[in-house]
Amino acid sequence: MSVKVSFLSLGISWILRVGVTLSLALESAGVLLYCIQTGNQSLDLSAAWQFKGGNFFDFATSTVRAIGGSLSPLNIMSLGVMILMLTPYVRVIAGVIYYGVQKDWKYVGITLFVLAVITTGLVVL
Repeated sequence: MSVKVSFLSLGISWILRVGVTLSLALESAGVLLYCIQTGNQSLDLSAAWQFKGGNFFDFATSTVRAIGGSLSPLNIMSLGVMILMLTPYVRVIAGVIYYGVQKDWKYVGITLFVLAVITTGLVVL
């Protein structure tokens, strides 16, 4: 196995670890900040907590715009959800690159199919 392939393989495994860990950290920070700001230990399920936008990409765009405006607890938690949902998507894209470097066209095709299914799911969400 070449150094390039080994590096890509290691990178793919780290994508999942970093994505889930970062998401957990953001969710925890958001909940902690919410509890500190409101003095309340329970979350209300008002309309403010619902996803905004018609699909995931609309949600992601509105989340990034909101983060640019303020770092409210809700925005931090939304960013955590966004990262958690993007983690497998990025992992599949890395898989396409990995199999392409290995010139394993069968798995490139399979992984591209999985990418299409995930993309469809995120658009229809």
